[in-house]
Amino acid sequence: MLSSSAPPSSSKPLGRFEEPMIAIISSYFLERGYAVVPHTTLNLAWRQVLSDVDILIAKGTDVIAIEVKSSRDKLARANQQLSKIVDYVDYAYVATDQDVETWDGGAVGLIRVGPEGVKVVRSATRLVSRPLVESLFALQKKCLSRMLGVSEHTHVGKYTLARQVETLGEDDVLRDCLKEITTCSGQCSSDCPIWKYVESGRE
Repeated sequence: MLSSSAPPSSSKPLGRFEEPMIAIISSYFLERGYAVVPHTTLNLAWRQVLSDVDILIAKGTDVIAIEVKSSRDKLARANQQLSKIVDYVDYAYVATDQDVETWDGGAVGLIRVGPEGVKVVRSATRLVSRPLVESLFALQKKCLSRMLGVSEHTHVGKYTLARQVETLGEDDVLRDCLKEITTCSGQCSSDCPIWKYVESGRE
């Protein structure tokens, strides 16, 4: 489930070979009832470093990231990019127009875009591991503070806050909270998605 206020567009320029592929894939999933946000950025502290997503799709409570790579780019780069955001989504895919004979993407699925249209070559596996402290540290300090129910102006260092958040709640509850934080627009002072998780995280 995406937050009620969608994440903003990415400031990263679209590659001319990826742009038509993004349009084709977006249409494919829209026709199948998914909410689709192409060329977006996650609500993280260092947006330009690790948070650009080619396509973010959602259906029900599942959020899926898709990294698009044309035949002029290296698929290995897609896995590196996705590895930075897997703690914030339920599934991850690489989409390409290349003919891939063997796929060793681990939990990451593979989508082929070709003359025949869009085909899911290998389904992704649900990401269920507990979020790493590095993923928590990438959140904005105000988000970490709200998750702990402390003042946003606390003098406690951000890494210490991340370590404290790491101990909250069950794995799936923490993942759900991160998913909503990172897909919100950041305009959350009056209706922050974190607040509904604060008490459950302390149980």
